[in-house]
Amino acid sequence: DGIRDKLVTGVQTCALPICNDDNLAKSRLGALERFHYFTANVTSSGGAVTIDKTNGQYQQLYATENVTSVTFSNFQVRQTKPNSTFQNSSDVVTFIIQQGATPYNITLPTGNAQIRYANGVNTITGVANTTNTIDIVGVYNYNTSATNYLVTVNSTFS
Repeated sequence: DGIRDKLVTGVQTCALPICNDDNLAKSRLGALERFHYFTANVTSSGGAVTIDKTNGQYQQLYATENVTSVTFSNFQVRQTKPNSTFQNSSDVVTFIIQQGATPYNITLPTGNAQIRYANGVNTITGVANTTNTIDIVGVYNYNTSATNYLVTVNSTFS
């Protein structure tokens, strides 16, 4: 029915402001903007792979060589709010590794204090025709003002 003024006759509607600012909406959504996107497969080159959050939350690698260098990038762990303050969040990528008839090993980075591994596991030993998943959680560390990565290498699926 809307709001009526006793001096107005006929139909009166209530006009509410409509915001169509995509940048504002994206800043408020933060990491959720890319929460369930799955994009093209990730490839390795010269034994190196970059797990880039802008590629989506779920990323897949068909192993074609041993991987000895893995980097993480673009995890959204600190959002600037419209009032110029910050909001900390976590950002997650599940990395799926498909092994073919010829299996390959995947070695994640060591010696970096910003990357921590569940149960100390940072290597996948390749097994033919199986699948592995790695969960990477990016979190903001107040003490170092940097992104930390919490990594879980999951069991092999056969």
